[in-house]
Order: sequence, then C-alpha cells, then structure tokens
Amino acid sequence: MREGKAPVVVTHVWYRVGAIDEESGQSGLAHMLEHMMFQGTATVPPGEFSRLIARNGGDDNASTSHDFTNYHINLGADRLDLAMGLEADRMRKLVLADEEFQSENLVVREERRSRVEAKPDARMLERYRAVAHGRHPYGRPVIGWMDDIERHSVAALEAFYRRHYAPNNAVLVVVGDLDLDGATALVEKHFGPLTSPGAIQRRAPPAADPITTPLHFQVSDPEAKLPFWQVGYRVPTLADAAAGEDPLVLDVLSSLLTGGLSSRLHKRLVVTDRLAVAVDADYAALARHDTLFGIAVTHAADVQPRRVERAVLEELDRLAREPVGERELQKVKNGLVAGAVFERDSVDSLAWTIGRAVTSGVPWRSVLVEYPARVRAVSAGDVQRVAAKYFQPKARVVGLLATADDQGTGAAAGGEAKP
Repeated sequence: MREGKAPVVVTHVWYRVGAIDEESGQSGLAHMLEHMMFQGTATVPPGEFSRLIARNGGDDNASTSHDFTNYHINLGADRLDLAMGLEADRMRKLVLADEEFQSENLVVREERRSRVEAKPDARMLERYRAVAHGRHPYGRPVIGWMDDIERHSVAALEAFYRRHYAPNNAVLVVVGDLDLDGATALVEKHFGPLTSPGAIQRRAPPAADPITTPLHFQVSDPEAKLPFWQVGYRVPTLADAAAGEDPLVLDVLSSLLTGGLSSRLHKRLVVTDRLAVAVDADYAALARHDTLFGIAVTHAADVQPRRVERAVLEELDRLAREPVGERELQKVKNGLVAGAVFERDSVDSLAWTIGRAVTSGVPWRSVLVEYPARVRAVSAGDVQRVAAKYFQPKARVVGLLATADDQGTGAAAGGEAKP
C-alpha cells in the first residue's frame, strides 16, 4: 500500500500464532520464541539484526499476543530490500543455539518478575483473566507462568518454530512511500524461494465454560497502594460473523463509558461522586475468539469497594434501560470516526490495523475502510439492545485488589471464583 508523505516504509510480518496455540505446560513459548527471533541465523549473527536496521537509520521491534506474533521494521523507502531480506532469512533459517537461549530465558524470567510479579494490580489482573476465561487459553498469560518459562527448552522452541513459522502461516504488510511493482518484485525475490512444511494443523481450543452466575473474588495485598476493582463480561468480536454489528456497538459503548472527561463513568466516579482516581474500559474488537469487555477502576483513598461496584453497575444498568441521548451518542461516534481517520496519517498504524484484522480472520477493508460508516450507523436502540444483551448481572466476573486496610470490605456477594 502506498501511503504517507515522508519517504519511509514500514514492514510488518504477522504470524498467525500466539499464546492460544501453545500446549498445556508450555505457556509463554510463543513469547520466548519472539525473543529468540533476534538471536541469529546462519548468515546473521546474534544481535546483528537490530544493529543492521539501526545502522541504516531505522528501528525494529516485535510483540506477542494470544492471537499473533508481530515483527516490524521502520526504514527509509530506499531500504525496503534490506528489511525484506532480513525477515525472509529468519522466517525459515533461524538458528536456536543453547547459549543464546539460556541468556534470553533469564531475560524473560526477569521481564515477568518486573512486569507482573512486582505489581499488585498486574497479579490481580492475571487471576481475573484466568477466572473469566476458564479453560480457554485466553486465561493464560502471554508471557507464561513462571514454572513453564523455567521449563522451556531449545527442543520445544525448535518444534514450535518449525510448526508455525512459514510463509503459509504469515502475513506480510508493507505500507509507505513505495512503488507497488518494485515492492512486489522484492517479495518474490526474498519470500518466493521459501517453502512451507505443509498445512498448519490448528487445535481447536477448549471452549470457555458459560458464566451463569456472577463470579466474585478478592485478592488482599499489603503492597497495594489503592484498591483496584474490575468487572468483565464475555462478548463477541468481529471474527464472529453471527455477532453482526454488535462488536461495533461495543466499541461505542466503551467510548460512552470511559472515552474522555465527559464520559459517563469518568463523570460519575471521578468528578461527581469522587470514588475513583481513574476508570477505563477495555475491549478489543479484533481477536480470534470471544473476549472480555472489562471496566477497571482505581479507587480514591478511603472509599469502600462496595460503593464503586454499585456506581459502575448502576451506570451499566442505565444503558440497558434508557436510550442514550442523540447528542451524546453523536459526540461519541464523531470521536471514534475521527480517531480512525487520523490513524491513517501513520503508516505504522495502517500496517498494524491491516495485520491485526487479517490475523483475526477479519477482512481488513471492513476495518480500515468501512469502519467509519459502520460506526455512524449505530443507533441509540443498538446501544440499549447490546448493553442489555451482554451486561447481564448473572454473566459478570468481578475482581477486587484490596489493600491491607480494606480486607473484608470487598465486592458484593456472589459465586466464588476459582481460576
């Protein structure tokens, strides 16, 4: 795709493999392999990949999720040949040496300690996802459980790499100041000779158990500075054709609730009632399977968690009972459309949107091109219907991170959650 005003190009390689594809007892393997993809091939020594990119004025990085692993390079448009050559080389010719593996495995362990185990809210959210998703692998942390990370081996990484890293399991997205014919020739030059090991065998993940009674759990942590409360509902994504436009409506609901200073939950919890210092809704419409619509609240000091829970649930119930006003709805839709349009100014955002859609099984044009019109079509009736459909009292998961002073003052009674 030719886009942008500067003579730059971004190259994204997306592999349709993530934490969801790991076997039991191997959590974190996809993320571990992401680290190892920078540790050398037969022709590129360990660490040289990023040094080559930097010497040519660019930058590179990678990320792993439950659904995908993404590698991206930003370079001048005249360096596209270098980017494609490096990516094609490590797609099938990675060298997994034990010395580099042992070093990177220690790095990943420390990453888990610093990002999860050292943070009370991160530890609580890890348990929350495990409870909410049940048997489904979305409940496992992408970085992996520590005991699984410690058991990783070169042999397991090699098998995972050979099974999933191949042209027939990858999506190449190139956006920027490029000539289509020239870029196509470079794709043929570098990726054309690569062979695939055969059809990718995907195991269907175990279905998440239905939530038929509200699940509540509380974690009391003396290291927590303020209470942290979370509620979530299992909802569909754009990958579910049967969901229709519900994921677009859920996008609108997310913005209605926490999208800015005038959003409903910010005004109610932070401004009016002064129950919280921060509130945020989390929903990703692009995912392979049903996900969570979550609302997280960081309490203000000396506020009982029951008051926070009551206020949030009242606002969710109001959305299901009362049609949202036309002016409020239009403002939210305008913001979502503007954000989608402004993202087109970034070649990296364009590449990200395209790759994220394709790896989720969603046509990229429906997200990149059709999204504004689809959002504009959302009505007040749609918002009310979707809120009533998914924000059901019996289908929620509530978690509370309590400080030492808040023990025993947790969420309202409900089913006991067991991850």
